[in-house]
Amino acid sequence: MDLVEIDAASHTGVDDVRQLIEGIKFAPVKSKYKIFIVDECHQLSKSAANALLKTLEEPPAHAIFLLATTESHKMIPTILSRCQKFDFKRLQVSEIIKKLQFISKKENVKFDDSALSLIALNSRGSFRDAESLLDECLSFSSAEKGEIKTEDIKNLLGIVEVKEISRFVDCLIAKNTKESILFINTMVDSGVDLQEFTKTLVFYLRQELLLKIDANFLNLQNSGLSGQEIEKMKIQTAGLTQKDLQNMLELFIDAENKIKYSAVSQLPLELATINITVV
Repeated sequence: MDLVEIDAASHTGVDDVRQLIEGIKFAPVKSKYKIFIVDECHQLSKSAANALLKTLEEPPAHAIFLLATTESHKMIPTILSRCQKFDFKRLQVSEIIKKLQFISKKENVKFDDSALSLIALNSRGSFRDAESLLDECLSFSSAEKGEIKTEDIKNLLGIVEVKEISRFVDCLIAKNTKESILFINTMVDSGVDLQEFTKTLVFYLRQELLLKIDANFLNLQNSGLSGQEIEKMKIQTAGLTQKDLQNMLELFIDAENKIKYSAVSQLPLELATINITVV
């Protein structure tokens, strides 16, 4: 009862804010403070934001406001000036892995060493996404065996390991069109989600581009990659220019956007591959 949330995306009017302000007068029932969360607060109308301003200037001693937004620049300056601002950033892969290890230990479920890394890499820096992927694995895997293997996660979530991506990049570098096309079709036949595959491929190529620009950009702490994987990247990028990597990235980013609209799902990937391997 001492935690009140209002979704400003669907309650944008001044009447909604007035109703919230009315509730502020009441003291907390159990806790020391009464917390009011205004989610997507940038969507409040100007009149609603102004109605809230007076309360933010002189809130009761028991009231704390949390204004959550992804677009703080849309907030009116008079409200921003009365708030403490905290910017939340994406987590590094190593931080996500550490948290997933904590959860799996509490759930008494063991994972392969590379399994949690696979989940963390595919969460793209979002712990909420990582936790959702972990939950799917715990729910649908053979958890009664007491251990979840990397292969289980690949089959359940339709994602691929970094070593598979690395093998595909080897085919691209070797300009081996046939093997590259066969690789893509093998992924399709295996039930791999092609959009997830392409996202991971783009992530991998971006890491290689950063490595090519400056070796210090890529390390064990911030990349989520093993030392062996980073060494493999160094070998791959030795014979490539920054322009080569940039070209690959642009083609596969374009392919990723086209996959969901394509009558043949793998066709955008195949065309991108041909553009790269056929000189």
